[in-house]
Amino acid sequence: PVDEHLWSPSSVNNEDDEKIDMYLKAIRNEYSFADVEISLQTLFNCQMDTESALVKLRQLPVKTIYTYCEWTLDEIQHLEEGLREYGKNFHKIALYKCQNRSVREIIHYYYQWKKSERFHSFIEEQQRLSAI
Repeated sequence: PVDEHLWSPSSVNNEDDEKIDMYLKAIRNEYSFADVEISLQTLFNCQMDTESALVKLRQLPVKTIYTYCEWTLDEIQHLEEGLREYGKNFHKIALYKCQNRSVREIIHYYYQWKKSERFHSFIEEQQRLSAI
């Protein structure tokens, strides 16, 4: 696929710049972890009409607005260590085991992870250890 030119800083004047800042601020107030790229793409698709873009963004499924980076094996192992030590206390896991991840990211990954084969292996291991 060929990259499409969507944005040119020279096409934005000071008034537009202020509107964009206000728009992004409004989004951050509602969706503190919203993806800026998705927010700006929505604004562009609405011909720079901030009100229309806000309405359109609010109609998107929340999972579309947020983007999450892939987890490394090391991060997954730290999460599992945290679950062993702190249970589902995601704040402690974020504080002591997964410092590079927000609580929101940890919770999101946890619910994805629960559907995996790795989760089932984790539970079996926990049951074996508690039987000893």
